[in-house]
Amino acid sequence: MKKYLQNNRGMTLVEILASSILITLLLLSFLMMFTQATKTNMKSENIIDGTYLAQVEMERIIAASKSDKARTRIKAITDLGYSTPSERVEWFEFTKNDADSTAVIKVKLEKTSSDMTRIIIEVFDKSSGTSLAKMENVLVWEATA
Repeated sequence: MKKYLQNNRGMTLVEILASSILITLLLLSFLMMFTQATKTNMKSENIIDGTYLAQVEMERIIAASKSDKARTRIKAITDLGYSTPSERVEWFEFTKNDADSTAVIKVKLEKTSSDMTRIIIEVFDKSSGTSLAKMENVLVWEATA
């Protein structure tokens, strides 16, 4: 750099163009990394929120399964704000729109005559319909079937 200043020759147009292109490429690569990191963070946040909703609902259903022995399984879950179940071959399927977020929560309850009941909770994004979280558990249901 001192050489150019002492000679009063300066830098040529080709050198300026080459350096500006190199700087632009470096800046673009950093901007692309920041954009990708932001997208990943948003997706991770949605998954964490969905997992938290699934955990809260699982805990509410576990509490309902132990609270009142006179209630049936279906009544206990509909009392938690879920829709009347649609019957599949092996499962009762309940749905609930979460008022605090943009999620739809689906609960599948296995049709069984034993006290052990498989339960699956899935959380979906309302806008895209993609699954955010899925949780499965086996409950010893203390309410009557």
